[in-house]
Amino acid sequence: MANFFLHRFEIALSWATKALARQRNFGTAISIAIVSYAMLGRIADAQMMVARWREIGFVMTISEIRKWLGDYRQEDVEFYIEACRIAGVRE
Repeated sequence: MANFFLHRFEIALSWATKALARQRNFGTAISIAIVSYAMLGRIADAQMMVARWREIGFVMTISEIRKWLGDYRQEDVEFYIEACRIAGVRE
């Protein structure tokens, strides 16, 4: 998460990928992959991860993500939400 919020999308994606190699259905790693792909302009990859997220039972919406990120700085929450919207996460 920290690398994503620091706009180090390649590094964030690298860590998410490593985590997913160890635990395929790790929801947080999938979410980091989603937003990192989105901010890297890799929309098809982001959407593929959104589909994977849904397959394992994470049917998060933008409003649920806001609650999930409730303790983060507001500017970070809004940035994360922007990336989710780019990836096609439902409102």
